[in-house]
Amino acid sequence: MTFYISDPLQKFGLGGASMDSCERMARDDFDAKAITLKTISNEEHIVDNPRRLAMKRPPPKISNQDWYQRRGYVVYTHKQNAWFETDPTGKAWGVRAVFLRKNLV
Repeated sequence: MTFYISDPLQKFGLGGASMDSCERMARDDFDAKAITLKTISNEEHIVDNPRRLAMKRPPPKISNQDWYQRRGYVVYTHKQNAWFETDPTGKAWGVRAVFLRKNLV
């Protein structure tokens, strides 16, 4: 599944409330001991990252990786070219991802 809160709706607590619900459901309904996810790596947000520049995206105020790490998630591996995005010229760019885990018990 993909989890996304659009830019205009960020800062209203929807992401945190949604993740709280996912974590609670995983723990209480499925007896999960941990939850894992993947998100874009902080390396993709550096000022001179060619992919970010080609996509004409400003760096975020807070990265997804940092947001999840503040919630207690820990990086356990990385993957180069986890998915691809196509810039306005038609060039495909691989995106580096991090995989994170949070213990629920």
